[in-house]
This record gives sequence, C-alpha cells and structure tokens, in this order.
Amino acid sequence: MERLKQKKEEFKERILPETEREFKGRLQEERPKIKRLTEKEYFPKVKEKDKIIEDLKTRLEAAKGMAGQGSVQLQGEV
Repeated sequence: MERLKQKKEEFKERILPETEREFKGRLQEERPKIKRLTEKEYFPKVKEKDKIIEDLKTRLEAAKGMAGQGSVQLQGEV
C-alpha cells in the first residue's frame, strides 16, 4: 500500500508537471494554425452571412415602402 502512495506522489510531482509542460508547448504550436484556419474559413462565412442579412433588410424595407404606397393608392380610389 505504501508503494502505491509513493507512485501516486511521484506521478503528482514529476509526471503531471512534465505532461502539463508538453501540453502547453503543443498548444503554443497549434495556436497560429488555429488562428489561420479561423481567419481563412470562419470569418469569410460570417461576412457572407452578414451581407445576406443586410441585403434582406434592404429588400424588406423596399417591400414595406411599396406596400405602403399601394395602400395609399387604394384608399384614394375608394
């Protein structure tokens, strides 16, 4: 039982910090790749979505204006 506790302590003191350092190093290596991938693939899609939304808003406002003009004309004819 004592040996198991000793192994556990060794893991905490030596292996865990070593693994953490390795993980942090890999993360540092991957961050630029992730950033490039995000800028290349994600941002253009967001811009495209935003443009579609703006175009739809413009078309909706134009349709509202036309509908308003139509109802004014109908009121004048009655």
